[in-house]
Amino acid sequence: MVMKRLLTLAAIANVMVLGTMAASGPAAAVVPGTNGRVLFARCIFKARDCQWELVAADADGANETVLAGPYPRSVWDDHFIANWSPDGRNAIFMADLGHGQRIWQVDADGSHLHMVWSPPPDGTGLDDGPAYTPDGKHIVFTRCCPQGYGYSLWMINADGGGLKDVTTEWVRNGDGPSDNLPQVSPSGRAIVFHRCFPNPDRGCVVDTVGINGDHRHQLTDPSLNAQDPNWSPDS
Repeated sequence: MVMKRLLTLAAIANVMVLGTMAASGPAAAVVPGTNGRVLFARCIFKARDCQWELVAADADGANETVLAGPYPRSVWDDHFIANWSPDGRNAIFMADLGHGQRIWQVDADGSHLHMVWSPPPDGTGLDDGPAYTPDGKHIVFTRCCPQGYGYSLWMINADGGGLKDVTTEWVRNGDGPSDNLPQVSPSGRAIVFHRCFPNPDRGCVVDTVGINGDHRHQLTDPSLNAQDPNWSPDS
């Protein structure tokens, strides 16, 4: 089943912080330990065209390292977002680098770019912004659309095995909701994500769901059209 993408805005810079932006001290966010480097996407204009790259830098903007790119706009969907691994040694992101949508991993120094997971040959694809669980053992991401499914959250092992559905968005007639840009809580017990609906009057909402797909809960009113959520370090 083919579903139309529900979002059309492209973010100019999507920032994921390694820990928090406090001056010093330990952080309890997805990446443990003291505050570290910032990971973001940057647009480079060349010949009136925008080329995108993933960059890591110190919190004051110094010591930049290009981790991946530059890539044309066509490699991603709506949000070019990468996320650190819990140990800060690598980052993951979704991109179509010439062979379809894949989840990619790159080391923090920009080396060893390699594919982590590719959809099975059943016509399904991925969406932007895969994220690790805090223990580094799993990756949560959006997948669309196996037979009967819409844009739901799925999970794999960090080595690419063990595919399983988390939010189970069944679609039988027309479009269903679209679950996007998951972020796992620092406790590892829940996932926050934004859910958008085909009906523009319903907009997008921020939901949470248990790491095993239970206890889904809507946090925001559709009138806010809320998107791209993330956690505070204390969950």
